[in-house]
Amino acid sequence: MSKQIQLLLFLLLIPVIGYGVSIYVEHYVNSQIQAAVLAEMPDAKPEEVSVFTLGIFCRLIPGELAELCDLYSKLRLIRGASLLVATVSLLWLLVIRLAGKYAAGNRSLLASVFTPLLYLTLFLVIGFTLVQAAIAISSIYIFGSVLFGIVHIGIIISIGIGALIGVRAIAASLWAAVRRAQTLVIGKTLSEENAPLLWQQVRGVAQQLGSLSPDNLVVGLDPTFFVTEADVKAMNETLTGRTLYCSLPLCRVLSKDEVTSIIGHELRHFQGEDTKFSQRFYPIYTGTVASLLSLQSIGLGSDFITTIALRPAFAVLSFFLQCFGGAEGALSRERELVADQAGAEVTSPQTLAGALVKLHAYGDLWQTIYEKTVDAVHENRTLANISDAYVDLVRQHELPNGLVGIIEGHISHPTDSHPSLAVRLEALQVGLAEAASDPIDVDPLDPAINLIPNATQLEEEVSTAYQEYLAMHITVKQSDGEQDEDAEQEQAKPEEAS
Repeated sequence: MSKQIQLLLFLLLIPVIGYGVSIYVEHYVNSQIQAAVLAEMPDAKPEEVSVFTLGIFCRLIPGELAELCDLYSKLRLIRGASLLVATVSLLWLLVIRLAGKYAAGNRSLLASVFTPLLYLTLFLVIGFTLVQAAIAISSIYIFGSVLFGIVHIGIIISIGIGALIGVRAIAASLWAAVRRAQTLVIGKTLSEENAPLLWQQVRGVAQQLGSLSPDNLVVGLDPTFFVTEADVKAMNETLTGRTLYCSLPLCRVLSKDEVTSIIGHELRHFQGEDTKFSQRFYPIYTGTVASLLSLQSIGLGSDFITTIALRPAFAVLSFFLQCFGGAEGALSRERELVADQAGAEVTSPQTLAGALVKLHAYGDLWQTIYEKTVDAVHENRTLANISDAYVDLVRQHELPNGLVGIIEGHISHPTDSHPSLAVRLEALQVGLAEAASDPIDVDPLDPAINLIPNATQLEEEVSTAYQEYLAMHITVKQSDGEQDEDAEQEQAKPEEAS
């Protein structure tokens, strides 16, 4: 079953049932009334008897049929609510679809409409959840009491409680989605006093490009470089403003010029319209993705009724992100190619191309190091320097052997879609053979790590913190009864990565 059909099923199932129940119950009551009339008037013709309906009696003599007219009012209310929910749901899905389509080619429009539409979508979902619960409860109550003389109190209470739990979860997700996103990194903040050469390099690149400089500079173990406008939680401190993250192990296998080209790429996101996009769109977009995952985990861990109550919300939010994810993906690919030009401008296309080849060729090796680190934590061992372990593994996969299969590869990222290496090299007008013909060396004569004083000590400190984090995470997993092999990094990834 396609996701679109599932979405319509989740949204329309209860309104359709509610509408059908109201029609059926009214028809049943009308048939009872007409049977009574026919018993009093056995010679009446069918067409004469058919005019005697609940609606006619309630319009003509409402005072004499108070109980039946109250039922009639409730049936009309259920029908009206069902039609309203179904109609507004379908119209809102159309609005989301059109907004995502037109925002795909307009960065300013995407940044402007995403958050307001997200607010409205979440508020509508909350309202629909409550209304659908009311429709379901009323339908079950009326159907059971009128046709069978039975009221299913247990089912009604379960639906009410499930709906309230669902609304509470959706409201929590609403707050999580629209609040300022927070990125967790296991890393150390470097001040200008602690790393004057690296800061000088960063500020020089910003001045050359005419972009804003970062407010914070963080180094860690993950093999990536990124910038973010979200709050960053890094080893017992929370950073606000613009943050640039640099990878310590990659600084050992990249030259100063290669890291400078990557910094140029990243700082391009703090320039011109990109700055507004990074401030107004990506933190909320990232928060929405995290909220959707949280909503899914709540549903999976709940009882059947609560899960059913959360399904429409999850389906609508998934559809929302799907529509705007397409728009974001198209703009993201364009932005990354523009940022690549900035990285080439501060050094050269050849330099940036070589750096990109290394990132693509060696990025996946981090998973092996991560697994070894998890094994060490399981066995109560400690890796003194995880960065060293990664670099040693990189040296075993020196290019050109590491080039196999990377040309169509994408740098992994949860909230945007980077172009493939082939597309990026083509935009730089550098072929893969040329990019790898330097030859690309994982032991450059002037590695970027020389820009960071006391790098080994930093790596060891971060390695210790990283393993402490993993140990705590694995303990939590085990206490929840889950297999500890499922322990994964929970670091929230940023919105802008090389």
